[in-house]
Amino acid sequence: MVRDLSNHGTTGWRQIANITRQNHGTPIPVTIAFPWGEQRFWGDWPAYNWQLGQLGAQPLECAFLALSYWAFRQVEAGRPVDEVIQLIVRGNEAIAAPGLALRLALETFHTSETTLALLACQRLWAFDIARARQEPTRNIDLFGLGVINQLTGDKKVAQDYLDKRQSRFRDVKQLAMQFAVNGDDALTERFKRALANFVNELPFELEEQRSNPAAKAALTKHAGEYAALAIAENYKGYRTPDKQTMVVYEPPLSPETIQRGEAAGVYLRQNSFLTWAMKSLRAFALAPDMTLSDAIALARPLDHPTLFTERLDVEGHMPQSMVAAVAACVICFGDRASNDYEWAMGVLARIEQMKEPAGSFYGSKIPWHPILQLIFALLHLRRTNPSDLEPARRLVGLTAHPHEEAADLAFSALLADPDAHVSWAAAQLVLEKACRYRPAIHGDGELDFHRAEGEAKAALDRAFVRLKSQQFNPFASLPGAWVKVVPGSCEEEDDDEAGGWADPDPQFDPRLAEKHLAKFPIENGAHQTR
Repeated sequence: MVRDLSNHGTTGWRQIANITRQNHGTPIPVTIAFPWGEQRFWGDWPAYNWQLGQLGAQPLECAFLALSYWAFRQVEAGRPVDEVIQLIVRGNEAIAAPGLALRLALETFHTSETTLALLACQRLWAFDIARARQEPTRNIDLFGLGVINQLTGDKKVAQDYLDKRQSRFRDVKQLAMQFAVNGDDALTERFKRALANFVNELPFELEEQRSNPAAKAALTKHAGEYAALAIAENYKGYRTPDKQTMVVYEPPLSPETIQRGEAAGVYLRQNSFLTWAMKSLRAFALAPDMTLSDAIALARPLDHPTLFTERLDVEGHMPQSMVAAVAACVICFGDRASNDYEWAMGVLARIEQMKEPAGSFYGSKIPWHPILQLIFALLHLRRTNPSDLEPARRLVGLTAHPHEEAADLAFSALLADPDAHVSWAAAQLVLEKACRYRPAIHGDGELDFHRAEGEAKAALDRAFVRLKSQQFNPFASLPGAWVKVVPGSCEEEDDDEAGGWADPDPQFDPRLAEKHLAKFPIENGAHQTR
């Protein structure tokens, strides 16, 4: 069932890729030569994340999470790793399948012909390294409101089990080191040849990259770094205090490598303060292992007027994210009379105007997004001074943010507001946004979303007005499930029988409403209206 769902989703992915190839490029499949035969897989970074339960359709996310739980349990019970991997990937066309198989290999550090086939696929390396980098912040819940994971019962137990796997914090490079020193000379030799060939078979994702000098140079550089893991001279043996032998990988240190090492030290320091700040925000109290003054001393020199012009992506986001999180901590835990507080308010104002990068994915998971830190600070301001409606007004504006997670979190903050009138207005906006208007179709087949966009803006304007009214007006009536087709209307052309039924316009979107309905403070609102 999981294989069929995965292949169905992959077919859709390929269809979309074919439609958009003129703007986004022509994808290249991944080919892996397993002991049982060669297989071809399709997908990009979002598709790779299906196996982590994110960036895909909900049925696919659930299916892969269930498959992951089953696979890890099977291996834990003693079933051969190679056998479980074969069951996962055989017949599957999604890049998520070998991604899950690689995590199984990382969990056990199992070295075999099967796991070597995964290791020899250079396309998996960049994806897995990126996965490991993002693992520490993947399940952070800023408000502590349970918006990241609302599973209960057996599903929550299963998710907790997956979150405790060692493979979460290992990456493909560590598996490569196991092959370099595994003691099987024949397997090690094949491993060396596979990595040495990386520079000759670059892992292009798109056909257009083959003729792009910059893309070729970057991939060649990474291939050379990966290949160094197969050189025996780069491994050194050391005696531990308990008289064991520890083998350590020590790559050749070029001036560029030394510079990168220094940059990595800076990155780790910034990351530690980012983690501390986000932990403090989530716990509604400063974490004890660092101080706010030290965080400010590190963050303020990194800030500059253009730092929040546009959100930075994974590679360069750290200073931006750390400054945002520290500024939010200053608002929540700092001295309101200090110069640092004034600086932090200025940072948050610039974050509010920040643009999303071109081509960003609406539903992507970005727990370090600066907007999330802004939302937490605004919620704090509402809790400490409920009479000031300005933070609530800003939160209402953020419900229209182009990043889904930010918009959802803004709604969560409003629905958790200490003033029932504010949460009442937010609940009305939730249901109004769930009424989706059908786009018009021009003669050339293009969709016109102007009406839907206009209605969304009108709903937002009504929410701004409601914030000032201080009245608990009743909710607007929701559209029906169906409407009767009027004979002779355009809807009738799509109906089998004259006088039948059709979808209404607007149409209620239960999936959008469902995300927030459980957070409606119904008892508070009912109390206020009595």
